[in-house]
Amino acid sequence: MQLLMDLGEINESEMATHPAQNRLYRSLGGDDAPKPDLGQFPVQPGDLLALCSDGVWEHVTESELWSATLDRDVTAAAQWLAEQAAQRGGETADNATLVLLQANLEGIGATPGWLRRWSAGLSALFGR
Repeated sequence: MQLLMDLGEINESEMATHPAQNRLYRSLGGDDAPKPDLGQFPVQPGDLLALCSDGVWEHVTESELWSATLDRDVTAAAQWLAEQAAQRGGETADNATLVLLQANLEGIGATPGWLRRWSAGLSALFGR
C-alpha cells in the first residue's frame, strides 16, 4: 500500500480498505533471495525510526504513533502501540509487529570496548 501511496494512486485514508491491501510485493523466506531496498538518510540524536507491519499501520495512525513516543520512553511506546493495534484489530487481526529505533550517536566512530578487548586477545594469542 505504501508503494501505491508513494505513486500517488491512493491516499493514506484509502490504505486500510483498498482491495490490494493484503497483496505481498516482497517477503522474507521461501526460495527467492530477498531484494532489499537500501538507502541512507541523515539522523540526529533522538530521531526515531518506526518499522512496522500492516497489522500495526492499519489500526494505528501516524499521528498516534508519533504522539505515543512523546509521552513514553521508546520501549513503553512500542508496547502501547502494539497493544492498540492488537485490540483494534480484534480476533481477525493480522500480526502486529513493531520496532522503534531511537538514534543515539554517542561513540560513533569509536571502537567498542568489546572489540578492543577481542583484538587485544587475538594479538596476544598470535603474538602480534
